[in-house]
Amino acid sequence: MLGVWLFTLSLVLVSAVGWLGIAPKIEPLSDQPWPWWVLILLFVVGKHIRVVLATTRSQPVTLVMTDAALVVALLLAEPRVIPIGIATAAFSSALLKRPKLIKAAFNIAQELAGGFLGLVTFEILRDGSLVSARSGIAALAGGIAVGVFSHQAVAAVTRLAGGTSQRAPMRSLLLSSLGSIGNGVVALQAVYLGSISPVLTIIPALLLLVLIVGYRSVSTQQQSTDRTNLLFKTTSALHENENIDEGLLTVLEEVRQSLRSEFAQLVLLTPDGAVT
Repeated sequence: MLGVWLFTLSLVLVSAVGWLGIAPKIEPLSDQPWPWWVLILLFVVGKHIRVVLATTRSQPVTLVMTDAALVVALLLAEPRVIPIGIATAAFSSALLKRPKLIKAAFNIAQELAGGFLGLVTFEILRDGSLVSARSGIAALAGGIAVGVFSHQAVAAVTRLAGGTSQRAPMRSLLLSSLGSIGNGVVALQAVYLGSISPVLTIIPALLLLVLIVGYRSVSTQQQSTDRTNLLFKTTSALHENENIDEGLLTVLEEVRQSLRSEFAQLVLLTPDGAVT
């Protein structure tokens, strides 16, 4: 647990140096930045639009719309507003879910660090025009950088906490990256079409709806696959072991790993209800 705290503190330090020391020197791209409260509201809403792709034996992949909010903020907000929006969204999520202190601290720290990485990526790649291919690609790259960083940070802290010793699975990383790209494309469409006419934002809104439905369909399919895989492995374990006790131990281990639990316990009851 000490390693997790040290890792979290290192992210806090990087975030503080970046957002307090470097970000204030960066000029906004837009000549007329959006009001700060609109961007903060956008981050909060994006934080609570989420789909969890359940994957057994590894950390679940969570697709959220905060990277879409970041893409909009990179194009239309003052840089100093971005960390406020990220932190507010993270705090609102923590208040609803009531996670452990270390988990809440890590989530806020890694999101702030990832947001600063996205800002740096955007600043390196963009030009001086809001509506341009280069600035659009730069904003999209910033959103992708946030998604990749978040995925790797979660994998790292899982190893430090005593979880899986393997690297972040490439399949999960690919899903996370594709989710960031999809979210970023919707955000870019909203910004650029909205600059032509606010009515045109209906188009990315419909695309966002299709995207969310698609995410949930993938999540449902993944859950079905996970259940089928677990059933196959537990059934095979019972049939392949001649000793029923060894078979049950194998089943317990399969269930523990699939549910990402620290331990699993099996309670057997006699016909009269007594514990054996």
